[in-house]
Amino acid sequence: MTATQRERLFREAVVLRGDAARFKRITQLHTDATRATLGLAVKACRSDDPRERRAGADVLGQLGSVDGMRFWRESFPVLVRLLRKDEEPRVVQAAVIALGHLARQHRAGMSRAVGTLCALVNHRDVQVRHALAYALPNFGKGVRNWACFGLGTLVTLDTPSLREALWNRVGDRHLDTHWEAVAGLAKRHDSRVRRRVLDALRSGMNGVLDNVWSTIIEAAPGYRDAEICDALRHLADRGWEVSRAVAQCEAADVE
Repeated sequence: MTATQRERLFREAVVLRGDAARFKRITQLHTDATRATLGLAVKACRSDDPRERRAGADVLGQLGSVDGMRFWRESFPVLVRLLRKDEEPRVVQAAVIALGHLARQHRAGMSRAVGTLCALVNHRDVQVRHALAYALPNFGKGVRNWACFGLGTLVTLDTPSLREALWNRVGDRHLDTHWEAVAGLAKRHDSRVRRRVLDALRSGMNGVLDNVWSTIIEAAPGYRDAEICDALRHLADRGWEVSRAVAQCEAADVE
């Protein structure tokens, strides 16, 4: 494919309105698995025009699909940036779907995207949510862990259904999933994990997933519980940096 043909197809994919017409051009670009097409798509994802960003994400999602999508490593950070920074729902939708396509062939390498995807679970746009329902199953077993991280830690929303989703993963045989769910519920001061929070603090976080320590410690004073605050003081005596949490207990007058 010549540079002129490539640029013409891409421009038509940007300006055409009908999905069938757009994706006829996008599919042709997918077969042109060259660095030139990769560069064109990456540049488009950084454009000020949301139509170009959307087309760029569409191209990256299946570029070189017939030979293993060999540019997935270069595509990954570009697509994740769109998830985190872009405010246009159609661009976000395209990036979600693109990551789902890439995960089909490169699941292990794409697992770091799941937390960012799960942070969009309550996105205002229904088509973004539908795209998530398509994409997440492609990430395999790691979804439970990352989904709990996304719902519990990245999302600030607090609803009965969200809590129930996390509670259903407390006791999960996969310990990372279990502790992400506990941390998410502790952040919301859910009484069902109060005993697990207390036991974790008393044990010096023995057996607790290390990347949830800070979430549990920061959440603990919110229980306004004398036993939990006493356990925090014991952690401080053992050299843990929990002075802020202890100060919150004292400010709340929890003895």
